[in-house]
Amino acid sequence: MFKDLMSQQHSSKQAPVIADGLTLGIVGAGVMGQTLIRGLVTSGLISPSRLWAGDKNPSACERASQELGVPAEPDYQRRVPTADLILMCVKPADAPVVLATLRNGGLRRETLLISILAGVSTDQIETLLGAENPVVRAMPNTPAIVGEGMTVVCRGSSFTPLRPTSSGPSAYLKRWASASPPMRSISTRLQPSAAAAPGTNS
Repeated sequence: MFKDLMSQQHSSKQAPVIADGLTLGIVGAGVMGQTLIRGLVTSGLISPSRLWAGDKNPSACERASQELGVPAEPDYQRRVPTADLILMCVKPADAPVVLATLRNGGLRRETLLISILAGVSTDQIETLLGAENPVVRAMPNTPAIVGEGMTVVCRGSSFTPLRPTSSGPSAYLKRWASASPPMRSISTRLQPSAAAAPGTNS
């Protein structure tokens, strides 16, 4: 199934995962962050040259850079304005600092934020960010590390149906989710129930 999903992304009719001239950033270069980087590159969705990673832990940055071939550094603020899409893969306690860094780093209004932060709702992310960027919460479960399992997503209040690189929210997210296991979209009110599912990011 994982291979089938990846092969679908090589169709010439597929829109790119990010807009031309922009980058995709991953804040949090731990296990899940590196898993997403590897999946994005392996699936052919994006070139490593258009990816960057940030992490407060220098050793995590060094591993991501050496093993995955993407620039990774603790001081990633200067890269924020170049991003069309940012994946947040940090611990919940780091959310306020990360979101403040993004906001103060010149985050573009159109940049989509996808969060896999455990226990942090889209409402909380939007409040901490203090901006009207489109926000999506993704809740992958543990098998995602080996390319299996399921990812549940919930969009925030500022996520609109149309974006420059998409014909709609589902199409846009599926291109990102093709680097991970199958995805299902749910409403905000169902977030707690989905997060309570066994093995799911809560």
